[in-house]
Amino acid sequence: MYKCPRRFDFFLMDVVLRSDLSKEHQEIFNRVRLNLRLLTASDIVCTDKRTRIHPDILRGRNARGSELNWPNMMDIPKSWYEIFQNVLKNVISPQLQSTPLGPWIDEGHQSFENYVDTASNQTIGSDEYKGLDPNTKCRYNAIDVENTSGKILGYRILKNHMRHDDDTHSPNLDIKAKPPKWLRNLWRGTQFNQKTHDTTIAELEKDNVCMA
Repeated sequence: MYKCPRRFDFFLMDVVLRSDLSKEHQEIFNRVRLNLRLLTASDIVCTDKRTRIHPDILRGRNARGSELNWPNMMDIPKSWYEIFQNVLKNVISPQLQSTPLGPWIDEGHQSFENYVDTASNQTIGSDEYKGLDPNTKCRYNAIDVENTSGKILGYRILKNHMRHDDDTHSPNLDIKAKPPKWLRNLWRGTQFNQKTHDTTIAELEKDNVCMA
């Protein structure tokens, strides 16, 4: 099963299917999504931003590659891209504003054209990056570029390339001081003590968000 590469990431179609969009517009969004090879919110948000949708995506373009197998691309009418853009702005963007994406905890399925070494500032291409060992990869950040202008929009900074060594993948964060909005909504007026905190952490570790 595919694991989302950013904290608080979500599958685009999960949100679209829960929306009040017509079935026709849901299907059109999905067709364009498949053409652009997009799975989750991290695929469309600028790499070092939490809510900003990549300008190329809003134009119906995606310069990032993908390691997954996708259906053959089809010709998309211009009107479909307009619907896709409206869904991004009116359905996906509000979800991002409600629950902004967190830090990168894995590479995900997308690949980038260029990567930069944080130590030497040397830039290498995606093919050379793929050949690096995991320890060396940790030094490199993916360069996020606007395809039409060539402008650098930011960098994808991974906390750690190995999930099981990455503490940010664990929900054992300071959830009492800085809980995500969805968790605050669940808690409402709950008063916290150490026992409540420990119980919540234990249930989140088991992915039991209902009990948390």
